[in-house]
Amino acid sequence: MSPALKLPTAQIGQENTGPDGDSVEAYRAWMRSKVREWQGRGQPLPKAILIAWGTAENQWHIRGAKPSASCCAGCGKRMEIGPKLIDGAMVHPGLDCLIAYGQKWRGEAHDGLVALGLNPPKSAIQTPV
Repeated sequence: MSPALKLPTAQIGQENTGPDGDSVEAYRAWMRSKVREWQGRGQPLPKAILIAWGTAENQWHIRGAKPSASCCAGCGKRMEIGPKLIDGAMVHPGLDCLIAYGQKWRGEAHDGLVALGLNPPKSAIQTPV
């Protein structure tokens, strides 16, 4: 972990409790607290906003993740056994399917937050791959 983040080991896992609900108001209040938290850790405001947005995408994904128990989350091909990710999704070994799945769920989370009514930071706006 980068020392610039100033995240003590005792806080790992405690920073991602998520908003107190699924409304735009709950997400906004929670994201404001995340921005203040990251500023308190020494991050400049633009970087703190980006970190808060990425954390919100993670929360959106975790709350709505429903991975298939029989298909690779990256390529969609059937698989009986494979490495499971933290959200329960399976991907084929290697980086291709892992990267494809990451792009997929992060894009879906981004779009979900925008549909909720949140405005992404300019540098977090999705661009076609």
